[in-house]
Amino acid sequence: MKLTIIIPFYNSERYIGQCLTSVLNQNLSQDDYEVLLVDDGSTDQSFSIASMFCETNGNVKIIRQSNAGVSAARNRGLAEAHGKYIFFVDSDDYIVENSIPRILQIAIDNKLDIVQFKLLRTTLRSLQKVPELDSDFDLEIDTGKRYISKGYNSSACAYFFRRQFVIDSGIRFVEGRIVEDMIFNAELIWRAERVCYVPKEVYRYVIHPQSQWTDDSYEALSKSIEDFIHMIYRHSDLIDEILHSGSNAEIVRLKQQRMLFNTFRRISQSDYSKKKISSIIEDLRNKNLYPMLYYPHRGIYKKFFVFVFNNIYLLTIYKFIYKYIKRT
Repeated sequence: MKLTIIIPFYNSERYIGQCLTSVLNQNLSQDDYEVLLVDDGSTDQSFSIASMFCETNGNVKIIRQSNAGVSAARNRGLAEAHGKYIFFVDSDDYIVENSIPRILQIAIDNKLDIVQFKLLRTTLRSLQKVPELDSDFDLEIDTGKRYISKGYNSSACAYFFRRQFVIDSGIRFVEGRIVEDMIFNAELIWRAERVCYVPKEVYRYVIHPQSQWTDDSYEALSKSIEDFIHMIYRHSDLIDEILHSGSNAEIVRLKQQRMLFNTFRRISQSDYSKKKISSIIEDLRNKNLYPMLYYPHRGIYKKFFVFVFNNIYLLTIYKFIYKYIKRT
């Protein structure tokens, strides 16, 4: 079997039908790929909708588990997969029609550990016309050590991963955390021997209002701050490993700085006390992560907020103003 598509879902009744339809509309033989649906404890009609697809498509299977989060569901799918390559798809997104076969063949023919393709963020649920991949494009295969210094997508949905490579690496999604893709991708790319980018549009990442990124409740903000800080520290470990090898870690450091910025943006909207913020800053300072860096390409808006976030007194004032505006 060439490919396993792993789709975790939790209460996705509004979107999972479109997602599965797009995944199955790929001009691939059912013998070539399987679709593993991991039901992470849904309480709506998601399971019933997914079951209808199983009844009419012999290569679609459902795995059920108690609610444990997307990372645990992805890890469960990986453990049950049989395909040579793995493709992670989120149940509220969709795939461009007939986009998978070419990418899959390139991966197999070139014995790639990882192949990256185009992921487009959109608010649209209807697919617009997509240009075909140029037949004579140059395929540039890199080691992970070179590739990671050029740039990479932070979403696990922008790649096919060779299953045996992932299994042998021992790298899995960090369970119970958000932004788990970022360290999963970085650690795998760093260890890969053969990686390439194919400039073909494949994935539609749909931005919608009901997501963990738009939940500004204090409880959700606190959880996201903890998870971001955990991933920031994991990135520090990887950066140390990259630098120790003599390679370039600037892209990884940049992504870490973006996480740090988003952490402080969330802190500024949280109910954290000045004492708690000071404790977080002290820990970050001890790990040489505070104050934040001023990257030249940051716009004036972000540079202003880096200036604010790098001063606890200004941050405290900004928090007060933000809470006042939110109340009114």
